[in-house]
Amino acid sequence: MVAAPSTTGIRHSRSRLPRKSIHSRSQGFRVNLRPTASRGRFIEYVLERPDVQKPWKEHTEHEFVAGLADGTLPAERFKYYLIQDYLFLV
Repeated sequence: MVAAPSTTGIRHSRSRLPRKSIHSRSQGFRVNLRPTASRGRFIEYVLERPDVQKPWKEHTEHEFVAGLADGTLPAERFKYYLIQDYLFLV
């Protein structure tokens, strides 16, 4: 704790907060925004989470994505995707 000077002669204490944290004195809580994954391991950290594994697999191993990646996606399906994407964006 560091004592803050006061114009009234009463000393107030002020805590030093860690970098990247939010502190509310009125409500008395602190939220630490430091990442839980070590530097450079964010993807590994996320993919190890059980609640992420199933959706990740569903999205990255979907037949549309696989066909787009290996060139076997039928042209009509790709054309439909492009039209829907365009309509969404305009």
